[in-house]
Amino acid sequence: MIQLKASRNSGFSLIEMAIVLAIIGLILGGIMLGQDLLRAAQLQKVQSDIQQYDAAVQQFYQKYNSLPGDMPDATTYWSGVNNGNGNFTIDSTNEMFGTWQQMSLAGFIGGTYTGVSTGTTPGSRAGTNVPATAVDGVVAQMRYVTTCALTGEVSLANIFEVNYSLGADGFANGSSWLTSAEAQSLDAKMDDGFACRGRFRGIGGASCPAYNATTGDYSLSASGLGCGINYLTDRFK
Repeated sequence: MIQLKASRNSGFSLIEMAIVLAIIGLILGGIMLGQDLLRAAQLQKVQSDIQQYDAAVQQFYQKYNSLPGDMPDATTYWSGVNNGNGNFTIDSTNEMFGTWQQMSLAGFIGGTYTGVSTGTTPGSRAGTNVPATAVDGVVAQMRYVTTCALTGEVSLANIFEVNYSLGADGFANGSSWLTSAEAQSLDAKMDDGFACRGRFRGIGGASCPAYNATTGDYSLSASGLGCGINYLTDRFK
């Protein structure tokens, strides 16, 4: 008598499927956690860099009684530099790029910088004439500009601008790289937590700071990378 052997289903059982899905979930969760930790580390480095540059400007001023880049007699100290006009504002292209070159030559920051524009609008290139940051394509620049300000706040000042730039990185000049929540978090750590008030100014498009003109509150519900950073230096003469 011929006996028929029951065929075994070669597909996954519910238990096996549950195990596979759980593993996939753990992998995806680990990836997302890793991305969050990387982003947090990048923002922490940007914060420490701005504070380092701010301290370097103060130290330069204390030693030379001038702002780096704006120094009217820089050529008496170093070769290959341009003199500034000595008006205590970073208000020209040569002064903007001379800032980093002169602070480096004076030993207040690391790196080597050319002190001149690359010639391609806006003329900045990470690691060439301005410092790179921990965020790919984002650079730090110092210049004298009008920034966002609530009523009664200083609007025209020397600032560190931390944002995307052109040059070798290929990003649109001034394009934003922070969410409103990230900008508010950095603002709270470095200043007062309010947009367009104090030294830290979250700047950018319609989604940043999308602030209340009276209170300066950030719009934390705004999604997307709508913000950049303006950080005011201390006032000089």
